[in-house]
Amino acid sequence: MESIWILSGVHQESIRSPSGVYQESIHFIRSPSGCVGECNLQQTKATIKVQITELADPGEFAVETENKGIMQLLVFGNTGNLSHLESAISNMKLADQLMDDGHPDQPKCLSNLGSAQQIHFECLGDSSDLENAISNLEKAVQLMDDGHPDQPMYLFELGRAQHTCFKHLGDLSNLENAISNLEKAVQLTDDEHPQKPVCLSNLGSAQQTHFEHLGDLSDLENVIINQEKAIQLMDDGHPDQPTYLSNLGAAQ
Repeated sequence: MESIWILSGVHQESIRSPSGVYQESIHFIRSPSGCVGECNLQQTKATIKVQITELADPGEFAVETENKGIMQLLVFGNTGNLSHLESAISNMKLADQLMDDGHPDQPKCLSNLGSAQQIHFECLGDSSDLENAISNLEKAVQLMDDGHPDQPMYLFELGRAQHTCFKHLGDLSNLENAISNLEKAVQLTDDEHPQKPVCLSNLGSAQQTHFEHLGDLSDLENVIINQEKAIQLMDDGHPDQPTYLSNLGAAQ
């Protein structure tokens, strides 16, 4: 699976998707006194806020819950235990529900939630996960100010999800949007950034898919340009180098 960005301040190189069985998740809310109470995800945002206000400041609790979800996603990446991924998604959903519009952490929360939902789709194949991932990633991009240093990450994850959606559902608009967003991510990422080769390779892959469906030679030319640059920017001995070389060879 391709590398993803997790916006926690720590880069997780790879999150792998094991097979597993989905189980409905329940949130557990721990109060300062140590009490644990259950909060069903179907409750409305307003109802949840009333309950949480009795325990802690909703904004602070939202950030704490988001951070817990990030840690659970990282644990899933290391263990492959699907329950950690589902707990991460549940906590990120709750954090988003608790955040008021305009909360500075909301774009990051939505982006991480969308990325986690895409991973869940890759595990189990439920198209609703992919649709929800794209919806949340689009919201994250819309809420992000132009020029924000995290903007390329948001665009990259959105483009990657849209490419995946096209491959499974066949709507050409998803593929064209994927290429557009991945192009923006590449343009906004410095060559020195360690994720630039990943951006270029994903863009090349999307352009290759576009060529295979429409036969436009300009797509194939762009594939070769982007895959060559991805290889040039990659350190010798990088574990993904053989894959990138193979992608370039397939396009030539």
